[in-house]
Amino acid sequence: MILTSLNKSLLRHSLFPAHSHLIPVQFIHHFLLILLLSFNLQIFNNLIELVTSCGNYSQYRKRFSECSGFRFPILGVHLKDLIAVHVALPDWADKEKTRVNLTKTQQLYAILQELALIQNTPPNIDANTDLLNLLTVSAKAGQNVCAVSKMNIWLES
Repeated sequence: MILTSLNKSLLRHSLFPAHSHLIPVQFIHHFLLILLLSFNLQIFNNLIELVTSCGNYSQYRKRFSECSGFRFPILGVHLKDLIAVHVALPDWADKEKTRVNLTKTQQLYAILQELALIQNTPPNIDANTDLLNLLTVSAKAGQNVCAVSKMNIWLES
């Protein structure tokens, strides 16, 4: 119904020859494909903006601090933080080296505590046991991707 009215509209506006019925469908297909690609490109650009080093990963740090529960950290950013704190701040609070620099110790602890918390937080999804068993068996048997795909199709049917 919608395609028929769209076909009539396209033919009325002389975008396509009147005798062709396939071109409007192809046009719709290409239009939807372009919409899908532009949507995926927008998501990809947002992800690039999130992980760009511009502003010392400020977008990543902001979004990461807003999240809670299970998440994937960019370990490079956190390791960079550890190195920056280690290099920028002295180990000792005084020249006689009798007092430890507690500011440095607290900052290092905060970074490491966050990483430990992430490591101990399980994802909120259930594992597909059939898929895990299939991958375990195929890994032990040394099978290639084609054989695993065939086994998966056989199991689904």
